[in-house]
Amino acid sequence: MTVVRTASSTDAQNLLGSGGRLLRMSHEMVLDLNEHPWSPAVSISDQLRLQDIDRPPPEIAAAAGAATPAGHSDHETWASVDRPAYWADVLSGRLTGPILTEASRLLVDPSGRVAGALAVTAMAGSDWWPGGPWVTEMFVVPTLQNRGLGRRLLAHAAAACAGAGYKRLGLTVTDGNAAERLYRRVGFKRFRTVWAIETRDENGGK
Repeated sequence: MTVVRTASSTDAQNLLGSGGRLLRMSHEMVLDLNEHPWSPAVSISDQLRLQDIDRPPPEIAAAAGAATPAGHSDHETWASVDRPAYWADVLSGRLTGPILTEASRLLVDPSGRVAGALAVTAMAGSDWWPGGPWVTEMFVVPTLQNRGLGRRLLAHAAAACAGAGYKRLGLTVTDGNAAERLYRRVGFKRFRTVWAIETRDENGGK
């Protein structure tokens, strides 16, 4: 099995037309931190609190898994991923760069359990990204969704990044994920689409 990632719609259509299978279509989005005044004080509620990301990766991974149940647009993407190992890579900086601790937060419920997370990393520059803060992961558990918590997490990240002198904040969202509506309301705009396509090997196998 070979997985090809491309930002060319023409290449994507050619790969799909020759028998490739679409694994994921996603959009890279960017927020211009100079367009809005970002307050560093973001209120959550008396029952929930924000704190540093200081929990073990398996604990965060369990809550993240609950946030992408069957039927979620990202459920299949995560099905084959070792989430504790993934979060260990995120927190160690091995995935997309070192964690920006002031911009990143855990959302914790009254019982002390992880109810959400926002991991912002300092991603290196490339041919499509100039470098800087990237929302590597963000989630809120289903029982607390639709309460404005995602918006508050993003506002916290934007304020922290703007305060540190950064000009932009980026993220990736799967095509069809309802979270994109939130990102657009905050001010994020698409700037690139990426297709991940499984292709056949030359011998005809997968």
